[in-house]
Amino acid sequence: MSPELVHMYRGGLLDCIYRGDVAVVDALGNVQFWVGNVEKVAFLRSAAKPVQVLPVLTSGAIERFGIQPPEVAIMAASHSGEERHVAVVKGILDKLGLEPSHLQCGTHVPFLGPSPYAIYQRGEEPTALHNACSGKHCGMLALALQQGWDLIDYVDLGHPVQQQMLHAFAEVADMAGEEVEIGIDGCGVPVFGVTLRKMAYCYARLVMPERLPERWRAAARQITTAMTAHPEMVGGEARLCTDAMRVVGNGLIAKLGADGIYCFGIPQLGLGVAIKAEDGNLRAVEAAAVEVLAQLGVLDEKQLQDLSRYHRPQNYSCRGDVVGGIRPVFSLERSA
Repeated sequence: MSPELVHMYRGGLLDCIYRGDVAVVDALGNVQFWVGNVEKVAFLRSAAKPVQVLPVLTSGAIERFGIQPPEVAIMAASHSGEERHVAVVKGILDKLGLEPSHLQCGTHVPFLGPSPYAIYQRGEEPTALHNACSGKHCGMLALALQQGWDLIDYVDLGHPVQQQMLHAFAEVADMAGEEVEIGIDGCGVPVFGVTLRKMAYCYARLVMPERLPERWRAAARQITTAMTAHPEMVGGEARLCTDAMRVVGNGLIAKLGADGIYCFGIPQLGLGVAIKAEDGNLRAVEAAAVEVLAQLGVLDEKQLQDLSRYHRPQNYSCRGDVVGGIRPVFSLERSA
């Protein structure tokens, strides 16, 4: 059983306990800090996106189609389906000469913020453009076009797009492709399962690209620069990915993965972080993520206060009264 990471209180009573595991790894693959089991295997889900975009960047597609940094950032995003996100995704498709119908990510109502209400107030329905993964799928389509591959089944594991992304991920994680567990993500493409240690290692290498194989170094710099320069594209308003990068600046890349995954790359420390909330709770993993950054000394007092809505969120009644809250309860263990 994973150790306790976060407690939720209602009144003075401990009401819920959220368990999980944390790995903090350097760019050489050494575990520097941890909580629980760093060898726990889980799916990265959308936290794999900054690595998945690497073969898009090295293919020449960015130059051929005139893809700009905000568009690169949204290829690594789980965006909130805000109007600006939809516009950027549509702009990429226009550059590719494609239509929203080419996206095979499916359709869902935007996750957070005013976007769902705005769509229905206009008498419209969500489309694939609103899907949180539509930017990633644009990157996949760009890669397929650049290489002259079929667009019809680009989501299938056997398609060259997915094979290139799998092999790129395995190389960044210093693994053989067959060692990576494969599942299917919510947007229909293969998703990668590895240990928390390997997840954190990937992020450490992304922000310390001199530790990557040479062919990925420039692309790693390109994606991390795009994410930190355009954090609003990576998540959206009231999203920890966006707010953490806004608060810290170019000293952090941050990426959520569904069902309780959070990953960070911290260039000034040369570290990568991977967190898995055992039950997949979003608020729990966000609180744990900010606490890890605080314990690593990444956040000063003001920055920690700026992220307090995620670090120590309060629970409210329907009348707006504070009735409880969430608190991280763990301490990072340090390697000798």
